[in-house]
Amino acid sequence: MSVTRVLALLVAAALVAAAPARVGAAGACAAERFSKNRVYAACTDLPTLGASVHWTYDPAASSLSVAFVAAPPSSGGWVAWGLNPSGDGMSGTQALVASPTGSGGAYGVQTFDIQGTSLGSPGPIAYKTSDLAAEVGADGRVQMFGKLALQNGTGEVNQVWQVGPASGGSIGIHAMAAANMGAKGKLNLVTGATTAVSGGSILRKKNTHGILNAVSWGILLPMGGIVARYLKTFKSADPAWFYLHVACQLIGYAVGVSGWATGIHLGNLSKGITYSLHRNIGIAVFALGTVQVDDLHIPNSSLYHLLKLKHFCAMPVA
Repeated sequence: MSVTRVLALLVAAALVAAAPARVGAAGACAAERFSKNRVYAACTDLPTLGASVHWTYDPAASSLSVAFVAAPPSSGGWVAWGLNPSGDGMSGTQALVASPTGSGGAYGVQTFDIQGTSLGSPGPIAYKTSDLAAEVGADGRVQMFGKLALQNGTGEVNQVWQVGPASGGSIGIHAMAAANMGAKGKLNLVTGATTAVSGGSILRKKNTHGILNAVSWGILLPMGGIVARYLKTFKSADPAWFYLHVACQLIGYAVGVSGWATGIHLGNLSKGITYSLHRNIGIAVFALGTVQVDDLHIPNSSLYHLLKLKHFCAMPVA
């Protein structure tokens, strides 16, 4: 066997061995096939909504050719993918949205410059776009294509993706499930690395909000009431029951204020999403708690007794 044939066989074997590894690293998206001989240099399976993104990036020209694949929540729904140059959420996203254009199941692509929490009206976006198209694949998922001209030097981008219903040509609001709210992350166009935006900070704040309110309204304030109701009947507990009662009430209220403030902060972070029942209950509890603690002129109240502390200190202990 000649040296040339041996080298050819070695190269072929190396390519065969490398191909499965590359496909395996890319995940299920590597098996995706597109019409019109569309081929992309890289792809990644996104962490939510069963979506994937495929792309070819030309750093010299700052040109990004992209294909986004996802299944709408119901037949005839819409899918969207976009880049956010100013943050990692929905507001500020320069989005491509594929939705039905009419009868026959055909899909078209529109661009949206999303400001706030509503999609708004279609219009130009910050990136020059071309070759926009969309179609339904053999598996029923929508495939959306496009080319974007990015800013020079772009290497990593904030990507946002979403799916939702459509009816009568109108784009409906997407669901508020965890998978939808977490459909965002970073994408390195050069290395192909993807990073999901962590919801850990928000989750910690929610946990803190719940713990503070549980300790305040659920433990300390009721405990203060129980102490005042039952321990003061024992002469031997004077004035200890009073100090314990006041401590529980004041500390409990302070913790409750912290929990209430944390809730207000969380509400500000979730613009456009209002949990009305939870909010109304929180306002009512906080108002009643404030009235209960701020009871200086009510006989037998904690602050009333605090002003007459000398009487308790002078009382004989049984």
